[in-house]
Amino acid sequence: MNGSSIETNGFGVLPLPRTLLPPLRPLAVGIVYDYDGTVTDAILGEGAGDLEDCFTNAVYGGPDNFSADGNILHSLVVINGICAATNAQLPDVQYRLVRLLGRTIGLGWSQANLNVITGTSTPTQADYAGFPVMHFADPLLCVPISACFPNAAVPKMDDVDALARLYPGSPQTAGRIYGRVYFTDASGNAAQPMQGVNVVARLIDGTGQPSRQYVATSVSGFSFCGNAGNIIDGTWTGMAFVTTAGAPMIPRSKVFSISAQLIIPSGHTSIQYQLSVEALDRTGRSASNRTLPRKWRPRDPSPRLWSRCRMDRIPIRTS
Repeated sequence: MNGSSIETNGFGVLPLPRTLLPPLRPLAVGIVYDYDGTVTDAILGEGAGDLEDCFTNAVYGGPDNFSADGNILHSLVVINGICAATNAQLPDVQYRLVRLLGRTIGLGWSQANLNVITGTSTPTQADYAGFPVMHFADPLLCVPISACFPNAAVPKMDDVDALARLYPGSPQTAGRIYGRVYFTDASGNAAQPMQGVNVVARLIDGTGQPSRQYVATSVSGFSFCGNAGNIIDGTWTGMAFVTTAGAPMIPRSKVFSISAQLIIPSGHTSIQYQLSVEALDRTGRSASNRTLPRKWRPRDPSPRLWSRCRMDRIPIRTS
């Protein structure tokens, strides 16, 4: 496709080809190969499809239609051919395509092994091996991407865990951890559940140490939200819309869930994982909504049973 197939109307509306628009689009994912960068210019602005903008615009798009119950119905993916003109460019385009496809199927950002980005501790080879593809953003100096991350496009354990939680398949030799993180009262007893804590599970390796490679994360309270009212039952002050005071909370638990693919190495029937908590990095270098994914229809109808667990080493066993 080239830019003659698409143009804006001056009001931010893009008249796309009919096969990419509802309700006529036949597929759940529309993939556009912009061979000369002109589609990118039309969508993102003049010059956005140029070679110097491949770091951000080589592959872009994502979910663009949702069902009433929050599931993803359609996504649009645009690949800028200017950024894939030579063999040397292809690994970077592949990496960015994998990341966008992750978003397309509902994966969020993760903060596992964030020291790879922040440098708060010197990253080791194992840190890189466990650093998820679905991290928030890359340093601008990562061109080509191999300059910063080996095997950059290969999903790591944290990516696989999140994918398995959204789309559970056949039973695997794996474990699952789920529970709540609590504030404590003056006596040290559990009180209000805590939202927005990065819960980290690391495999205890053969040396008895927590692994930097085999790691999975979840954010506590990922499914919790409040019902603050709406424009129907709220009030208008004349200057701003104010939602109904004291509206009830939607009954979703402030839980975390590290699920489905906590590996048990071959030849073992049980293994230990270290469970710990970390503050989320909110400096702008990274973000996390790893456990805020939406999935494609049909929604997984299986029940979720939540329990409280301690923040220490816990055994995972095969059933």
